[in-house]
Amino acid sequence: MHCILTNEKKLSGKKFDGVVVIGMGGSGLTGDVLQFIGKDIGLTVPVVVSKDYKLPKIESKKALFIFSSFSGNTRETITALFEAIKEKKDVAVVTSGGKIEIIARKNKIPLGVFETHNLTPREGLVYNLHTIIILLSVCFPLSHIEFNIQKDKRLQNEGDIIAKKIGGRIPLVYTVPSFASLGLLWKIFFNETAKIPAFANTIPEIAHNEIEGVSAMPKLFAPLFLTSKKITQQNRKKTLALAKYFGKKHMTPIVVSVTGSTRKEMFLNMFALALYTTTHIAENKKISPHNTPSIDLFKKEFEG
Repeated sequence: MHCILTNEKKLSGKKFDGVVVIGMGGSGLTGDVLQFIGKDIGLTVPVVVSKDYKLPKIESKKALFIFSSFSGNTRETITALFEAIKEKKDVAVVTSGGKIEIIARKNKIPLGVFETHNLTPREGLVYNLHTIIILLSVCFPLSHIEFNIQKDKRLQNEGDIIAKKIGGRIPLVYTVPSFASLGLLWKIFFNETAKIPAFANTIPEIAHNEIEGVSAMPKLFAPLFLTSKKITQQNRKKTLALAKYFGKKHMTPIVVSVTGSTRKEMFLNMFALALYTTTHIAENKKISPHNTPSIDLFKKEFEG
């Protein structure tokens, strides 16, 4: 993967006690994934994710604020960047171009620019994330920073099977809290690629509220559980118990094993599987898995 860094030397030698990633949609998801894989790559400071117009309140005394925008024109991210510049925060920008690149160059802000390869923001998530990590490696002693994406026939077949099981129902993606970023990843792909509603929540919390509402409309939903040998035995038992419960409600629960020896491998496998699954759904519906007409219309007519 290739990216171009500019003004990155401004970060060299600086000591940060936290990282804040500001972004929306697929660009904001990079922050959630960075939280998930942080220890795998040697990032030992806390990672905070913000998806708003304003900077978040944080405990870190000297945090690095990274502004992530795939298009470079995300209004919320640009607004927050201007606030950070005004408050003289330590900032960096990661993008493929657009207005935010111009702002970064004008203000001599550390900048990472990646190629889009004609991908959508969610499909280009790995390129965006890789550029953030390369930029972070200037001021943090990181390792395992390369990402290799290869086509996996096994995952493609599994994605086809999951798509058929979901059919025309609304996916409910359930994970343990430590895997929440993976659940969010699936939700975004269901929403934007498959063009279907989807919701994500965590275990064991759903057993204390959500199953009541879901059980009242069993034909509407497709519960999808992401599980792994790396979660606690208590949560594995709870996951299987919930799947069994939903099965008795005639909801055909889907249990997906999150494979990988490291969190980075887990993320890459789930990224590929979510992409294959939702692309299958879109193609079965004979719609484009790439275009997002409702998002584009909203931005044009209601925020223009």
